[in-house]
Amino acid sequence: ESNRFLSKKYRTESNALFYNSFFLSLGISFFILLWWILSGGYPLKYFLNKNMIIFVILSIPFMLIQESNKGILWGLERIDKHNWVNIFRPVFFLILSVIFLIILHKSVEFAMIGWLIALAMAAVISMRYVISELKHFKIIVSKDTFLKSLRTGWRTFLISALAIVSLRADIYIVKLFLDNESVGYYSIVILILSLTNLIPMIGGLLIFNKAVMQKNKSIS
Repeated sequence: ESNRFLSKKYRTESNALFYNSFFLSLGISFFILLWWILSGGYPLKYFLNKNMIIFVILSIPFMLIQESNKGILWGLERIDKHNWVNIFRPVFFLILSVIFLIILHKSVEFAMIGWLIALAMAAVISMRYVISELKHFKIIVSKDTFLKSLRTGWRTFLISALAIVSLRADIYIVKLFLDNESVGYYSIVILILSLTNLIPMIGGLLIFNKAVMQKNKSIS
């Protein structure tokens, strides 16, 4: 959200936003890895096994990179590419889930591997889209831009964190009654259903994008 606002307001700083976000994602991932080594996964170890925690840690940089790049694309008014990143991720995950779970009859951990691969592919695509939009692309790390991001981003981060906790409270409730494996299957099913529910929204966004590009025929 911070990148969307800043790339729209300060278009010339998009290079700095891209690299600031990239290195910040790697830095956050490093500290989370350090936390896992020192704490042994507390408190996630009460909800997930060791392999699952590793998958979560590995997914974080890919998630952060693509979300920050989506913000830049939105700010540069390339909503079409922003939406394509949204489309690619669930499509990749759905295909890999079908292969691992239905065709190969693998465990939930393989579904997590599929999710990790889907995140990595979407992150690479988002980076390619952003780089193609930057006319004078070069490596820039800006302290001033970083401070602007912090001032803008901490509020949206707090709101988003509270929203995620409220939306996924069912996981903690289910955990009170079922074991870890059952909670894992429940989570995968709910995730696939949630992604399926995104299809109408994505279709609507694509239609909206097409409409706003046709000034005289947008209403039709």
